[in-house]
Amino acid sequence: MRNGLKISVVAIVVVFLMSLLGFRIAHPQSGLSSAVGSAESSIVLYRQTEKFGAGDRVLVDIGDEKLSPATSIIRTINEGTIDVQAGELLVTVETEKIKGRILALVPFVGSLLSLFGL
Repeated sequence: MRNGLKISVVAIVVVFLMSLLGFRIAHPQSGLSSAVGSAESSIVLYRQTEKFGAGDRVLVDIGDEKLSPATSIIRTINEGTIDVQAGELLVTVETEKIKGRILALVPFVGSLLSLFGL
């Protein structure tokens, strides 16, 4: 019982520290798929940042509630806007709509979250 409590406390502290450093976890609703599944069946670890470049994989709000957030790749950076490819969609969004750079994608966990409505 004590080991379970220690593990829980350590996990909570790690999540809290990651949050302070700008790391976030999200369940995308659309976007790029990988060899192991669709974006909807995954969760992503991303970091909030203001610096992006062409080719970066990012999590973005593309304006449609059913499709956002979406995993995407930055194609071009314009004055105040960014062109991203989210799956087969090529969308122009304001720079503020970029949530952050994707660091890791964990497949299949999103399917479990969907069962609980998340």
